[in-house]
Amino acid sequence: MLINSLAMDEKETEFLKKELEKAKSELNIFYEISNAMRTTLKLEEILYIILTGVTCHHGLGFNRAALFLVDEDKKIIEGKMGIGPDTGEEAAKIWEEIERKKLTLEDLIENFKTKRFRKSKWHNLICSIKLELSKSAGLIYEAILDKMPLHVRKEVLKNYASDPLVKVFNTEEFVIVPLLAKDKVIGVLYADNFITQHPISLDQIKMLNMFANQAGLAIENSKLYESTLIQAKKDSLTSLWTVSYTHLTLPTTERV
Repeated sequence: MLINSLAMDEKETEFLKKELEKAKSELNIFYEISNAMRTTLKLEEILYIILTGVTCHHGLGFNRAALFLVDEDKKIIEGKMGIGPDTGEEAAKIWEEIERKKLTLEDLIENFKTKRFRKSKWHNLICSIKLELSKSAGLIYEAILDKMPLHVRKEVLKNYASDPLVKVFNTEEFVIVPLLAKDKVIGVLYADNFITQHPISLDQIKMLNMFANQAGLAIENSKLYESTLIQAKKDSLTSLWTVSYTHLTLPTTERV
């Protein structure tokens, strides 16, 4: 009885140790990504940081990810950026290079800031997607409406054969998470394991959802910043035009 009790204690200790290591790893991921998002207010850089955090091995580890943002004025939701390999061969090459060069999440983000972003077929496909902000958008609209993560598994995929995403993404399992900013959905984050076909766990979805809340606020702040810059430029041009027009229309004294 004593031996069995000791064996159980050892197993429980080992389990708790693994859970503690996992929690520590998750905190490190959030810390790294949060810090990276605070280094810029440029929307494109924010989107890249978010998607790199989702797909990087040191991050959440999904094979592919994409961001769709809501345009309230046009009443549409449109693809803004996608990150992920197009084929298994390309994936192996990318992952081998990351491993060989020991690239960290910070390294990958810095590479984006110093080099031109490679627009893959996946990225171009995402950017070509523009859906009406209505039921016709299918699963994306459902995630926006419910403000809840949506996990679609292989066994239920056939029920969504006509869905806009299912028709073009060619994957057996994926997750869609709404991006919230002050309780308002500003877009969705999509992720899958298109290459490895690894099942998406509940822990991954939980982490993705937690991460999406941070991402939503970062995107909203970036959009407000860019909107302020645009307005400042407009005001500057308006002032310049007003001064010029006033100067041209001021009465002049003609000397004889």
